[in-house]
Amino acid sequence: MYGCGIWGSASNSQIRRIQTIQNQVLRLIVDAPWYIRNDNLYKDLKVPTVESTLRSSYIRLHRSVVNLQNELFNIIPEQLPPPRQIRRLKRKRHSDLLFED
Repeated sequence: MYGCGIWGSASNSQIRRIQTIQNQVLRLIVDAPWYIRNDNLYKDLKVPTVESTLRSSYIRLHRSVVNLQNELFNIIPEQLPPPRQIRRLKRKRHSDLLFED
């Protein structure tokens, strides 16, 4: 969980790699057969996916920055990022993770 708030700039392929490793580890832990879907594992074990963990971590980080007494941090929420456009390349802003469909 350390540093998850800034992983928003990671590309989709990097997040998928981490998700794949998590899937493999969950399967090893519960000794799940190959025909059990990953979605069912996550629901039954009540384990959040990597993307939902990153998203919630970013939201918590953003909310905590708003309450800081530092002048530089107080300016950040006031400066909204430019309107999001669909990009085919690697994400450039952490906020891309928050507003992704």
